[in-house]
Amino acid sequence: MTLAPNHRQPLNGSKLLSFLLVIFLFVSCDPSKRATKTSYPRHPIPESGQTKPTKPEVVKNQPTTKKDTIPKTPTNPLPTNHQIPDQGAVKVALLLPFLTNNFSETDDHIQPKSEIAIQFYAGMKLALYEASYEQLPIDITVLDSKASYSETVNLQSNPAVAEADIIIGPYRKKNANLIAQTAVRKGQIMISPFSDIQPQLLSGNGAVIETFASLDTYMQAIVKYLIQSGNINNAVIVKRKNGADDRATNSLQNAFKAANGGQVIAPLKELEVDQADLSFEKLELKETLEITPNTVFIIPVWKSPNYVSSIVRKIFVSRSPEASPTIIGMPQWISGKNNLDYQKLNDLHTIIPAAEVIHRSTPSKSIENRFYQAYGTLPDKNAYKGYDLGKYLIQLIRANRQSALTVPNSTGLLVDYRFTEGYNNPTDNLNNQPVIFKNNFVKMLRLEDYQLTE
Repeated sequence: MTLAPNHRQPLNGSKLLSFLLVIFLFVSCDPSKRATKTSYPRHPIPESGQTKPTKPEVVKNQPTTKKDTIPKTPTNPLPTNHQIPDQGAVKVALLLPFLTNNFSETDDHIQPKSEIAIQFYAGMKLALYEASYEQLPIDITVLDSKASYSETVNLQSNPAVAEADIIIGPYRKKNANLIAQTAVRKGQIMISPFSDIQPQLLSGNGAVIETFASLDTYMQAIVKYLIQSGNINNAVIVKRKNGADDRATNSLQNAFKAANGGQVIAPLKELEVDQADLSFEKLELKETLEITPNTVFIIPVWKSPNYVSSIVRKIFVSRSPEASPTIIGMPQWISGKNNLDYQKLNDLHTIIPAAEVIHRSTPSKSIENRFYQAYGTLPDKNAYKGYDLGKYLIQLIRANRQSALTVPNSTGLLVDYRFTEGYNNPTDNLNNQPVIFKNNFVKMLRLEDYQLTE
């Protein structure tokens, strides 16, 4: 995985329109209708060798529906009272912020918020189309949440949502937690690919499957890595005085305590810095590095690139020839948008926890080509995420067609799924059924020669 940003080709007007129209289509992937264009207008996936993007027929801006089919790899059998229907089509509602109300046919670009939803849905649709050779019908209704809480409230009474067996989305945390509470109470399954769901708010016979890696998941992965590598005693959490890093710091400390069986132990060391002076002239690190030359500085900061650059520079210039400190950063550092000094990060043996890593393999290249042929643009990480979830949706339904809820683990092109159960009352697991299954898969990647390696 290289650090170079993904320079995707911009869409021209016609390709943009073709790409956006994906979300307005009624698509049937029923195998009996695969090779024909009937009253089910679709955005077809071209055959191999077809390079010109196809333009689908336009249908009125209504919820779209889709039928599909699925492999079976059930693991983690964790029953709830909810069951996926064992006959007929499985009803799925997809809620994402397409922001169709803000789109004009004269636009020559896609709004960033819309592009997340469009890429995700396009990738998911591609996966479901490819799976249409299976004999498992899936009816998908696609709805625009408009990134609005009030719109999300209204969508709860939409029959496509109220009667769904599985709900996917929405994007924003507040909206996703609203849908999660209603879904669990009504005995539905809700899949959250973008937001962290609070299990203590959930009560009922349904369940949430959180494929999104939360802050707590990242912090737990960091602590696990430090313990396994033997560096836990060398770790120092760098936190800002303004409290911006308190949530992540508390999560790290809780993860460390949990790793020790909840016993009262000395917490991880903390270093509080004054972010008001980015020169950090008064910050003394040389003594720390003399005492512990292999200090591991954990900097749990997602944003604030100026602060990150400054504290990284301070650690870099504080080294002595005998010191070999390491930095643990966050995935956003290597997004290509933060203008960080990769030379310093490289020399400081930076470790990046990553839940989303594109596996540059033959399958991923094949998906990239087919995605471009279908939509006239290259996939971004949200398209791969949608593709993985489309494949997983099939696996999930297949595993639960005639049984109580079983949440399989799975390996995707971008996201791997390794679930652990969660309860609304963590202290009473024996008398509770799980209300949430959280994906705890995070890889710890090392920055070497300007590439992230395992």
